[in-house]
Amino acid sequence: MTIHTPAAAGTPTCLGERERFVAWKLYCCVLGGTQLPPDGSADANARVRFLVGNVIIETGPEFRNARARINLCAEAAEDVAIRCWDAGFSVHVRERRRRRSSLAVVDPFGRYIDLVPNDHGPVPERPDG
Repeated sequence: MTIHTPAAAGTPTCLGERERFVAWKLYCCVLGGTQLPPDGSADANARVRFLVGNVIIETGPEFRNARARINLCAEAAEDVAIRCWDAGFSVHVRERRRRRSSLAVVDPFGRYIDLVPNDHGPVPERPDG
């Protein structure tokens, strides 16, 4: 399990109900995660935590300038990116020459979540010959 927290905590800012709702919409409704209870720290009102797949993601206003990106394994990364876009979230596509394009969704606080394709499907058979 991976836990993503801020590299350097700044001055905590309390989250408004609208910010909490929009974060819940992305992480629970669109990405299929669950919201975790506050961790009991002094700045628990400034953050929200979600479990998406096997990744715990902590987010809030203090994460706006976080440089660390979060990798989230998605069975069909393109479909997840489309769902995020349709729900009103920013999606970034980075074209690459020799590899498939990379996709990232930006959460309501500016955190980048890289959608990493899950390529653990069956290996294609090689033709005899």
